Amino acid sequence: MMPETHPFAPNWCLAPSETLKDWLSENGMSARVLSVACGGKQNKPAALALITDVLERKPLTEVHAACLARGTQVPARFWLALEQGYRAGLAAGLIDASDDLTGECLRRGPRCPRRGHRGTTGRPAQATCTGIQHKPNGRTAR
Repeated sequence: MMPETHPFAPNWCLAPSETLKDWLSENGMSARVLSVACGGKQNKPAALALITDVLERKPLTEVHAACLARGTQVPARFWLALEQGYRAGLAAGLIDASDDLTGECLRRGPRCPRRGHRGTTGRPAQATCTGIQHKPNGRTAR
């Protein structure tokens, strides 16, 4: 008997920055500490600039991925796959759920007006999320 399958087809995508933030948190590191692990003390400024690019959601290149792989021991191909999935999701009009700390915007879908959110129509939504206040920095507050 074949096991039942359940396709995973979310209407949202996540930036690699969210995975990096989780990794930093789980490992008790700051971006500065990771930059030393990525490039050594001599290359700390360059490595920190690459990490900052990722955290700011700038396009993640092979150089970024190689740096992260050295510091996190997570393969570069993993970081590149996250980036490809994120950019493809944005191009397809999926909701950018990267800053949705509460999950409220995902529940409200295309009606969420937060910066960067687009519904299935690909146009920014016009209504507001009840009970959620979206700040310019992308964080949410009740």
